[in-house]
Amino acid sequence: MSEMRHERPGVYSVYDASSVTSAGRAAKRIGVAALAVKGTANTAVTLTGYGAGVEAFGEDGADTPGMSTLLKLLFANGASTVYAVRVGAGGGLEAYQAAFAALANCDIQVVVCDSSELTIQKALKTAVETASAARGERIGVIGGSGDTAAQLVTRAEAINSERMVLVGPDMKDESGKALSGVFAAAAVAGAIACGADPAVPLNGAELYGIGGLQSVYSDNDIDLLVQGGVTPLEDVGGVVSPVRGITTRTKTGSAADSTWRELTTVLIADDVIPAVRSALRSKFARAKNTAQGRGAIRAQTIVELEKKKDAQIIEDYGEVTVTARILDPSRVPMSSSVAVYPSRKHVSPSLSGQSVTFTLTEPGQYSVEVGAEGYRNGLMIFANPLEKDAPKSDDAAYRRVENATAADMAALPADRSGIYFARGVHDIGKYIVPAHVKNIYIPGDAYVYGTLVVENNPGVRIFGRGTLSAARLPYRASHSIEATGDSNGMVVEGITIADFTHFSVRLITTNNRVEWVKTIGAWTYNCDGISVFHYSTVKNCFIWANDDSIKVYRDGITFEDIVCWQLTNGNIIQMAWNDADAKDVTVRRVDILHADWNNNQFNRGVLGFVGNRYEYENNDNYLENYLIEDVVTETPVPVVLRVSPQAGYVSTVDGLTLRNWNVRQSDNGYKNYLYCSSPDHPFRNIVFDNFVFNGTKLTAQNWEQLMNMQTQFIETPTFK
Repeated sequence: MSEMRHERPGVYSVYDASSVTSAGRAAKRIGVAALAVKGTANTAVTLTGYGAGVEAFGEDGADTPGMSTLLKLLFANGASTVYAVRVGAGGGLEAYQAAFAALANCDIQVVVCDSSELTIQKALKTAVETASAARGERIGVIGGSGDTAAQLVTRAEAINSERMVLVGPDMKDESGKALSGVFAAAAVAGAIACGADPAVPLNGAELYGIGGLQSVYSDNDIDLLVQGGVTPLEDVGGVVSPVRGITTRTKTGSAADSTWRELTTVLIADDVIPAVRSALRSKFARAKNTAQGRGAIRAQTIVELEKKKDAQIIEDYGEVTVTARILDPSRVPMSSSVAVYPSRKHVSPSLSGQSVTFTLTEPGQYSVEVGAEGYRNGLMIFANPLEKDAPKSDDAAYRRVENATAADMAALPADRSGIYFARGVHDIGKYIVPAHVKNIYIPGDAYVYGTLVVENNPGVRIFGRGTLSAARLPYRASHSIEATGDSNGMVVEGITIADFTHFSVRLITTNNRVEWVKTIGAWTYNCDGISVFHYSTVKNCFIWANDDSIKVYRDGITFEDIVCWQLTNGNIIQMAWNDADAKDVTVRRVDILHADWNNNQFNRGVLGFVGNRYEYENNDNYLENYLIEDVVTETPVPVVLRVSPQAGYVSTVDGLTLRNWNVRQSDNGYKNYLYCSSPDHPFRNIVFDNFVFNGTKLTAQNWEQLMNMQTQFIETPTFK
């Protein structure tokens, strides 16, 4: 290296003279972990040229290619700055993990290593994904060693990450010496780093320092590799180049997923997101959270996105567009009548052939229904918000379990406060969560058969985007998620609860929170929705139940932003069953897709109050200050109000406000009920505030006739 230090202020250049010819100056910085002849292990050294690398780490032996061989290929293919870490003696898994950790805080965007061991490459994957999740976006580039095309596909499947690029086949250096694919990966890493425009594909980029390839792929091989998550190389006229830049991400769970297959997709995201983030950080570090401040942030975001659009890095930006295609028109006939519910989201679908296209502007629970009886073939779309704090599979606080059984769960050592269900299928039975476990994570690619029961264990969190199914348990063997005793402060978030055979969520404790939970598959009676007790909240959930969906039996309960599909049993909002003393209850923004009741029995209605159904002694009910507002029926329902507690026991309602209801009832002759059981304790302070029934606002003059209302022992309601 030649460097002159100048004392006079000004702009000066520094250059590195080396024997390596560079393909161009890299826009991205590269990290490398490799065995070396010399140097301090687990310490990052900043290099700007090959000569400096040899000085710091020595030159590899003829039969032991490592650090210097990698550096030569990196700089030959455009690397400008490399952060290099020598791997410790032995070069085992722990030694490489330590080297990867030394690179964790370096400002790098591409990472390579000199190992083809799958366990070490998985460790690199973990390091890369962890850094990316912490806003240090980067790509790992790896290779095999002697792998056939089929073996490379198997390796890619084992990695399966949009942040990992697998290169093949093995290479030869310029002297004709055979080298493994990890060194070809270094050449590709240099080419990736050299690309100033992330939208420009990698295919056809000339790779320097490669004298040839040890295998020649046929067209069939190339198809297999690309579809299987491998970036194949080819030699055309002595020029080696990638056929196509591909990541190893080919699946989500067990389902094929090509969303992140193209390397350019990841590189574009890694270019756009940090650019927007940096601009906002510099301009709004101490901005006020006001409407004006948020507007300024939005405007600046648009400015940054327009820059990327002008540079042709992105084509456009905006909301999420969804296209649903009908595969079998004989089963789902296309119709001009297509609805996307909830209607309050104002989603307007368009039709083209057998496809329905629409735009989603926010997360939520959506139903796409084609034709007058579209609900029979309804497509549910659960647009979850992105996870913000998902643990990694190797998080030290979590015990990672794979294909777990009930016996496996019972045998878990009590050394971790969290349980991480790995990708795949688990069958855990009725699992009593041990007292030391506070976090249970079910990722989107995990399917867990069983139930989770929390007893006298406060502060437990069950979360993720995976599925908990009770399909393999007997009827009413267990609630899918239950909390009893002192298990206060529970959190249930994000998961799907399927095939529940009793309550989906039953938290008979205090101060709980349930958010973004989806319940599906309640095929039998007594499959209730979500029940929480004192001072608990339930938000942004989809409830598909065959008994009471929303249960508000205790003080201070709040349900907000709920989408319901009621089957043939139960009330949608159940005020009380047996003993219930509650006050200050709020239910707001409930969208009812369908209600499938086929009769007018005591427990059928949008709002219901059963009371002391089984005539238990001394089980009176006193309900005070209930606010239920912004309720919409998307399709006509058989019954709206079934507030009719059982006779013979005191059941009091004192303060019930029904505000901003827009509901429709089928023309079936069924009555609605405000029917108090006790003349000594009449229903009092009932308010209909902007209550619209079948298109007509209720008034003191029309409400009883319009709703075919059966009343008893109630004070005259107030109408607003």
